[in-house]
Amino acid sequence: MSSLIALLLAAQPASAFCGAYASSAGADIYNSVSEVAIVRQGNRTTLTVANDVQGAGGAAFAMLVPVPEILTADDVQVLAHETFDVLDAYSRPRLVTYTCDDFEPVWTDPCADYMIKASAEMAVMDSGAIDEGSTVNVEAEFVVGEYDIVILSAEESDDLFNWLADEGFSVSEATEDVVQEVLDSGAYFFAAKLSEAAAIEDGEMLSPLRFSYESDVFGLPIRIGTAASKGQQDLIIYAVTDFADGSVAISNYPEMSFDDECMIDGPSFEADHDSDLGSYYQQQFTDAYTAEPGADWMVEYTWGNGHCDPCTGTEPDSQLLANVGFDFEQGGSGYMFTRLHMRYTPEEATEDVSLYLSGLTEQSQMRFIEHNQKLESRFPVCGIGEVENPGQCEYVNPYPEECGSGDCGCAVSDRTSHLGWLGLAGLVVLGIGRRRKH
Repeated sequence: MSSLIALLLAAQPASAFCGAYASSAGADIYNSVSEVAIVRQGNRTTLTVANDVQGAGGAAFAMLVPVPEILTADDVQVLAHETFDVLDAYSRPRLVTYTCDDFEPVWTDPCADYMIKASAEMAVMDSGAIDEGSTVNVEAEFVVGEYDIVILSAEESDDLFNWLADEGFSVSEATEDVVQEVLDSGAYFFAAKLSEAAAIEDGEMLSPLRFSYESDVFGLPIRIGTAASKGQQDLIIYAVTDFADGSVAISNYPEMSFDDECMIDGPSFEADHDSDLGSYYQQQFTDAYTAEPGADWMVEYTWGNGHCDPCTGTEPDSQLLANVGFDFEQGGSGYMFTRLHMRYTPEEATEDVSLYLSGLTEQSQMRFIEHNQKLESRFPVCGIGEVENPGQCEYVNPYPEECGSGDCGCAVSDRTSHLGWLGLAGLVVLGIGRRRKH
């Protein structure tokens, strides 16, 4: 079980891309990573938690998440296992290849005329007995997919831990102080465990678990998870919001950045990273994270209404977005997709994460370009910048500048305009996470 869970325990066609997609770096390049999808519309938050619990180990599965209100069976669903694979592949940092042909001017002949919602069966489950004198109350209980769900209130964390232990929930007592803070605030706890009736085979992944609630607060309670964590944690947040509300950002931790939109030097890149973008990207992220003390985060992707250029994977369609909780009727102008990446240790996670809607709709992505000497006049080299005596592409206009006896002009446009994001600057969880290996 990852530390994060302990802690909270009609897409449009892609725009044309002239270059070639080479490779990408996603959540699978980190040793300890948790992923969560979060949809925010109005005061309603919908969270979907990924987990890596499998088969025989599922018996030990338990999740404890603070929630601001009593949830019902209608607020909870299970989703397809592939949900997070699609979100990750679509938004991961990318390496692309360009040639001079990708930027050749479009010459105009002066003599020619211009032409959701996923659903899950839910059933009532038998309630567990509560010791007389305990401050724990079972506010609601039901079964969703392979999970037994209970919504709990309590006055004392000791009572809550005793009840959870009696019911087969494995929750670290290292979280007790933080749990007591949550109880004192008047919040409830959403508790989930693997149902004994679930026919989960050895090695089979558990389904992502989705739940929704109303709250003025937009954030993620990470401190509960860090209380039991022994090391560094990467958190990937896939946020979906109304397009008019713009991208999502974190308000109470510093944002970091490092160079992208640059060419990775061929010989150096191959020697140090075996031509692997994941290895290179992980090193750049680590260097930026360690440059200053404390937890840090950065934006890895923001894009509106399903476009990508280039696409590193299948775009999330309207059904998948509805499944994770986005209401297209409420969205009106469509949706904004944001991928945030945060890293922290237990000591650095001094506050729960506060999120906010930036109102910014500019598109941004972490993009690197394979080195091409002829494109040095167009792109800087990562870690070096502009090079002396840069190479450049040469083009020849195949049309005369005049036609017949009259000058009818020659319109020239650069294909760079078709790469809408070129030159754009980079924009300024809860659940069982999926443990990844390099």
